[in-house]
Amino acid sequence: MDLWIDPSEDNVKRANVALAEFGSPFLLNPDNDEEILQLGVAPDRIDLLRAIKGVRFATAWKNRIRGKYGKANANWIDLESLMRIKSRIDHPRHQDDVRVLREVRRCLK
Repeated sequence: MDLWIDPSEDNVKRANVALAEFGSPFLLNPDNDEEILQLGVAPDRIDLLRAIKGVRFATAWKNRIRGKYGKANANWIDLESLMRIKSRIDHPRHQDDVRVLREVRRCLK
């Protein structure tokens, strides 16, 4: 599961407090926005991201979709932002995802 967090300094500090309270031996490096902190082992791995090529966090946050993950409130990236991100990743799986997402968008119109 990928979790994209606001890269602001204050938010990184809050994320590190939460990670420490959770018992994580790993924390986000406040000086490296490109870092991806990986917790766990696939398929039960969580990747914490602060920068994603092609989309600014503030834009994605403004366009987020609010929902639930189990009983918890959750914010999901919108379809257009997700397609923009995946289209910039040179990997067959992501390119396949873009084709599927375009079809989903077409069906939603």
